[in-house]
Amino acid sequence: MSNESKSERMQYCLDAFGSDPARWPPADAAALAALPAAEAAALLGCGRELDDWLQTLPEPALPLGLSARILAAAPVAREPLLRQLWRALGGGRLAGPALACSLGLGLAFGLLATAPGGGEIDELEAWLALASLDTDFEEHLP
Repeated sequence: MSNESKSERMQYCLDAFGSDPARWPPADAAALAALPAAEAAALLGCGRELDDWLQTLPEPALPLGLSARILAAAPVAREPLLRQLWRALGGGRLAGPALACSLGLGLAFGLLATAPGGGEIDELEAWLALASLDTDFEEHLP
């Protein structure tokens, strides 16, 4: 980078970020530190005068209702579909009773569905149960 382009870049950083090198981009702050002390002091001196003058000015007042207008113009984020469904179904106030009901029904059906003999079915009973489900079977007696 030529000296002229370095000088232009330093002037740009001074105009954009002020005379405090901590606010400058790191690469430009390092380039400023590499300059001779007298040249850096002269460069920052001009910017310091402008910064001091700007600090004396009063802070401008925001127009009334500006933040409300900005928030009203901002797009509204859509709620995810599962959260909408959860809210439509009652949310957390129905989660406890639904869980208790499903647990009770699961236990009841589990206990009622077992066979009386301890859950074991012999082979003949299994064939009879399957035959009772077959509706196409016609029995022909002699």
